[in-house]
Amino acid sequence: MSTSGCTGKQRRGFTLIELLVVIAVIAILTAMLLPVLQKAKGKGKQIVCVSNLRQIFLAFNNYAMDWNDYIPVSAPNGDVASWNTVLGRAGYFGGPVYGTLHYDVTYCPAEYTQPKTCLGVRYWDWFNNAVSYALNGTVNCSIWGGVFRAGFSKAPTDCLCCNGACLSPGGAMASSRSAAPFLMDCADWNYGAHPNFYDTVDSPTYWKDPGCPSLSNYYYMFRHPGNTANLLYLDGHVESVKPAYMGGNKLLWAWIWNYNPP
Repeated sequence: MSTSGCTGKQRRGFTLIELLVVIAVIAILTAMLLPVLQKAKGKGKQIVCVSNLRQIFLAFNNYAMDWNDYIPVSAPNGDVASWNTVLGRAGYFGGPVYGTLHYDVTYCPAEYTQPKTCLGVRYWDWFNNAVSYALNGTVNCSIWGGVFRAGFSKAPTDCLCCNGACLSPGGAMASSRSAAPFLMDCADWNYGAHPNFYDTVDSPTYWKDPGCPSLSNYYYMFRHPGNTANLLYLDGHVESVKPAYMGGNKLLWAWIWNYNPP
């Protein structure tokens, strides 16, 4: 009786078609998972940004309690009189600090570097701003940069003829602290000015820089998932908002004070 040396079945490798099928399946799965992972990463950045805004609100609140209800505002050129520098150097942001102006709490991790045809940096990186967030322009009363604002705990306050100014509101007056937009993700502003936001935040016709056609300035604010921005209100709560022209139904700007700082 004779026997063969091998009684089992012969093993063979994958064919080219089978390898291509496997590669195609992996590619499809990757394409399906990548947006989910990117969205999760974006949500994580948004959560950090929300936490930053809440901490910044506490810094403003604590400063107001220590300084007779006054708060710092935005200086015209983001200098040492600006709110982030005043609060940071006074110790209300804690640490760490990078250089002399850059604090972790004033950096939105979703802020991205602009195209080189524009400023080419993040606003947090830029020495003259060092902050990813913009203050409601009525805290400065539009033009009164650098003058500390009184009445933080009492705003919004409607007073047309305080200090003899008789300013016209020129728009909606916030009805309460919970409806008063205070601080939000910054728009593409200007390297020589400290970020604020005004009534044009909801209009797509404003802030189009012909020198930077790849970036619509207000789109820079809405950098979180779903084209949203984080907005801190004067009562300390934070909301995820869209501009009106992208389906948002929330008032993103309103007067908080409509009279000059004292």
